[in-house]
Amino acid sequence: MGNPFGSELAARRYAAGRLDVHGEFARRIAWGLGGRRPLRVLDIGCGTGLSTRALAEAFGFAVGLDVSAPMLREAARRGPLRFLRGRGERLPFPAESFDVVTMGSAFHWCEPAPLLAEICRVLGPRRHLAVFDHMLAGRMEGEPRFAEWFDAYRQRFAAPPRHPGFDPTLVEGFAPSTRERFEHWIPLTLDALVGYVTSQSNVLAAVGAGLRAEDAEAEVRAGLEPFFRGRTVPVKYRGELDLLRKL
Repeated sequence: MGNPFGSELAARRYAAGRLDVHGEFARRIAWGLGGRRPLRVLDIGCGTGLSTRALAEAFGFAVGLDVSAPMLREAARRGPLRFLRGRGERLPFPAESFDVVTMGSAFHWCEPAPLLAEICRVLGPRRHLAVFDHMLAGRMEGEPRFAEWFDAYRQRFAAPPRHPGFDPTLVEGFAPSTRERFEHWIPLTLDALVGYVTSQSNVLAAVGAGLRAEDAEAEVRAGLEPFFRGRTVPVKYRGELDLLRKL
C-alpha cells in the first residue's frame, strides 16, 4: 500500500491546508477520561503534529509518531515537541509506556491486527485508546449545489487503497468507553477550502500518480470558486471519536 503523505510536496500541502480542529478532539478525549492529567500520550500517525500539540496541551505530555519523514520535518518546525519516525505495527517503546494512545484519521493506513496488538502492549493496565476522524460532510450553507460538486469531486479523485476503518466492536482486549458522532460548521474562505481539499489523500495520490499539483489545485479552485464570490462561507464537517479502555 502506497503512502500518499510520503513526499515533500504532500507534507507541505498538508501543513498548509489542514484545519486545526484537534483541540476539539483533545477536549472530548479529556472529558471522556474525567479530566485527569498529566497523562503520557502516544499519538500514532501524527502527521505534521497538529494533534500532538493539542494533546500535549490537554494532558501535559505527548509524543508523536509517523512513518513519513517529510511530515515529521514539518511537525518539528512548529515547536519543541518530541516526534519519532516509526510504524504503528512495530512501536519503538517498552511495554506499558503510555496512559493514552491516540490515532487521528490514521487507523486505516495501518494493518489492524499488528497495530492493535502493539497498542495493547504499550498501554498500561486499564488505560485508553482514542481513535478519531474529521471529514468534509459535503454540505455548504446556502449552496445546495455544493453537494453535487462534492460527489463529482470524489468520483474525479478516487480514494487510494487503504485498510478497513476502525470498528470498536471488532477490537479484542478493550471495552468501549465513549462513542461520539457530531457535526459542525466551519467558516472558510475559498483559499482555505482549496488548501484543505488539495491536502486530502485522494488528491495527493493523484499527484503522486502523475497529475501536476498545479493542475489539481486549478481544477479544484475552478469548481469551488462559484460558491464563494469573495465571501467566507460555513462548510459542514463531521467528527467521530471512539474511546476504549484496555481490559
